Amino acid sequence: MDSSVKKVYLGRPWRAYSNTVFVRCELPEQIAPEGWNNWGNPANELTTFYAEYANKGAGAAALDKRVAWSKQLSVAAAKDYTVEKIFDAANMKMPSENNWFLAAPSKPFDWPKGNQ
Repeated sequence: MDSSVKKVYLGRPWRAYSNTVFVRCELPEQIAPEGWNNWGNPANELTTFYAEYANKGAGAAALDKRVAWSKQLSVAAAKDYTVEKIFDAANMKMPSENNWFLAAPSKPFDWPKGNQ
C-alpha cells in the first residue's frame, strides 16, 4: 500500500444490509484501528454485517479497538466463508452455471502492456 496513505477502513456501508468479511487476510498498518465506519449514518450499524477472522499484519493487531457493531468470527462461523459456498449461493438460480469459478482455467494475472 502507498506509504502516503495513512488511514483506510475495511468497509463503509453505502446503504443498509451491506455485508463484508475479511478471512485470513494480511492487513497493512494503514487500516484504521476501528476497522469500519458507518458512513455518517448510525442506522447502518443496525443492518450491516462486517466481520473478520484470523487476519494478520499490523492492521489486524488492534482488534480490541474495532467498532462495537463489527464481529470477530468463531472458527465454526468462519467455515461458512469458502469460495465454494459464497459463489454457489450466488448462483442458485442458474444451476447450469454452478461452480463456474472451479471450471475456469487458472493462470497468473498478466498486466496489460503499457500499464506496468
